[in-house]
Amino acid sequence: MRTTLRHLLKATLITAMYTFLGLGVLVIGTSIAQMLGEQPATRADIALTITGGLMMLIAAHALAKIMRTLFFPAITTEYALQATQATAVMKATRTSEEIRQDRARRADRARRARHEAGHVLVAHVLGHDVLSASITEWSTSGGRVSWVHHDSTPASEDHVAVCYGGPLAEDTGTPGQASCSPTDDYLMIERIALAASVIDPQGRMPNQIIEAGVQKARRIITEHPLALRDVAEALVESDDLDESQLLEILHRRHAPSTPSPTPSGEHDRHDRT
Repeated sequence: MRTTLRHLLKATLITAMYTFLGLGVLVIGTSIAQMLGEQPATRADIALTITGGLMMLIAAHALAKIMRTLFFPAITTEYALQATQATAVMKATRTSEEIRQDRARRADRARRARHEAGHVLVAHVLGHDVLSASITEWSTSGGRVSWVHHDSTPASEDHVAVCYGGPLAEDTGTPGQASCSPTDDYLMIERIALAASVIDPQGRMPNQIIEAGVQKARRIITEHPLALRDVAEALVESDDLDESQLLEILHRRHAPSTPSPTPSGEHDRHDRT
């Protein structure tokens, strides 16, 4: 019943508004015609007519305001509330997405830091000089470790161990699951093992050299978890570490360096990603 009366009132006001609007336009038009006609009316009549037309237009405008006040506030408020809720949802969604992306970035930095720390730790414990480590992204790599081999042999099981230390430190140890160019690491291991098998004094096959290097890396990573953690945390904090900074961390955690005998000849510098 109340809804029916509301619709009836709304229809009545609309009808009245357009009636006043039409009458006002008609009266003003008639006044203009009288002024331009062959027998114009008196000025008083014209002024009265125009005044009447204007009053009708004003009445139509007043009715429009009454209708807007009576019938549209609820709709306007509803739309405003919906818009506010939508904005709040968008902000919440955007904030959640930003949080998710920030967590993903931090997790990625931590993985890359552990990866490079694995290369550092294995190379150091095997007696090689680690010159620097970085998790600054360059090219397709998520980081880089520069180290010098104490043995001038271009390929050996130590090379394999250092390569494998990165993905192993990420707790993956499976090709394709490490974050920092795993394909490069595993391809490098295969190439090193193939080259090492040609000059290996024991005459081992590539798969035997890979197995020996993997066992070395596993032993070192397992025996020195605190050194691995500290190097990784320092990389996350600083992005780049030089030789002195790395040695300070490794010595603090009592990670011994056991260099192999160095024959005469040039030392090889290696970059491991």
